[in-house]
Amino acid sequence: MSRKNILILILAMLFFAIWLSLAQKYYYCVILAQCGPPPPPVDSSQLAHIPNDLSVSAEGFPLWENYPEFEFDYGSTAPLYLPKQLALLEEMALLLKSQPQAKLKIIGRYKKEETLPEQAKRYGNLGRARALSIADKLMAEYQLPSQQIYILGDTMPLNKKAFYIDLEIIGYLPSGPEQEKKEAERFRQAYLQDIKRLTYDGRMAFFRSPDQRFKLAPPVFGEYLDSLQNYLAQNPQAQLIVIGHTDSKLNGQAAQEEALSFALQTKAYLENKGISCPIQTQSRSNQELLQMDTLADGSRALYKAAQNRRVEILIEEVP
Repeated sequence: MSRKNILILILAMLFFAIWLSLAQKYYYCVILAQCGPPPPPVDSSQLAHIPNDLSVSAEGFPLWENYPEFEFDYGSTAPLYLPKQLALLEEMALLLKSQPQAKLKIIGRYKKEETLPEQAKRYGNLGRARALSIADKLMAEYQLPSQQIYILGDTMPLNKKAFYIDLEIIGYLPSGPEQEKKEAERFRQAYLQDIKRLTYDGRMAFFRSPDQRFKLAPPVFGEYLDSLQNYLAQNPQAQLIVIGHTDSKLNGQAAQEEALSFALQTKAYLENKGISCPIQTQSRSNQELLQMDTLADGSRALYKAAQNRRVEILIEEVP
């Protein structure tokens, strides 16, 4: 390559670097409005009016509740993030990355009288621009893949209460297929090795608020029942202890009674399946949580609460 061509190549690379720098500055300063002096300190009294009404659900099942709504200044495309909102975004990103088949739907809303800023007109409407600001933060700071997010924009409805940002997870599975398979095999190996010492605390039943329906986890549970019946036939002196647990939503006597109801439902089910040995029931209330499902400020991670509502089945030898 001649000296002239090398010089032209160097100049082209230099101009490209300058153009790239200007393009990045335009994107962050004009489109995202992230340039300029730092914002003034936030007066906490101005945030006191923000209600803790934001909930996030998945396929109709609530996962988080009692979080502060995302608030936007008039015509603004970016919210002022509160610590609880950042914690929520981080938890959502972790959950979504563990379930790559799931997607987060973000709906941004705006009032009809709000004016769309010039730099946001490329997004079509102010609501879509607001949703994109949340999506950008999830992708940039919490490394959530872009293919797991889709955004929409709409006006505020007049006939019902609505928020600037609505969040919903689509395609969520309470536990992913691979995790289900691993847990099933681990459970199978455990009861084959020693059914007497097995603590069965998560796969027999789970309860959904508010109706708390009894559900099974086939086919592993059927295998467990067969092994249990064989063991009891060979050890007629054995008995079962069924222990119920609940989450932290209730306290005192109410929590005690709810956990006991889980144990009683389990006992009735076992008896209906032909288990004829004595079955004791106990309640541990919410004293043995697997996950902390309620924070000091009252917000709740409901998918963690579902893990706390469970039963244990223990075998006890009677002398």
